[in-house]
Amino acid sequence: GQSAKPAKEIWLVDKAPVGVCGELVEIDAISGLDFTTSAPLLDKYDTADTAKLAKITTVDDVVLENLRIIANNGVATSNPRVISALNCKRLRIKDVRIEGIKTFGVIVMGCWDTKIEGCTFTDDVGAGVAVFLGGASQWTTIRDCSFVRMDAGVTDTTALSLSTVGLGPRRMVL
Repeated sequence: GQSAKPAKEIWLVDKAPVGVCGELVEIDAISGLDFTTSAPLLDKYDTADTAKLAKITTVDDVVLENLRIIANNGVATSNPRVISALNCKRLRIKDVRIEGIKTFGVIVMGCWDTKIEGCTFTDDVGAGVAVFLGGASQWTTIRDCSFVRMDAGVTDTTALSLSTVGLGPRRMVL
């Protein structure tokens, strides 16, 4: 087969059915049905698992810095999210203050190399989650953040009883 070398793009290695679980990887080379990753895989893929490889289109180098966001200002919604990031590479959220969260402050899904630093998350009623991680997000760092009247500071899919489908984040630093 022909060889192709992606420019350090992010790919999802997933078990069948696709989207049930998986991990994000950087691919160094693809040749026929074989691929070489830049780092070891975390999961074990047996022949019976029929692993799939899918290219992820990422939004790169997203920076949110020095913001004050007043969330849910009297608006009734069933599942509001203040900041929702999907398939980002090198997401940076720094010195952001989110007030009145009530549900989710920041949702990070399928992101690679995320840093959330120096942020303050405040909930009026004590029922919100400051940061939710899921969708095979990897290399996430949360540092020097404050959580005021939050039900949870940081949580992932395993805390929401979704661990059976394996969508939790990997390689997280708090």
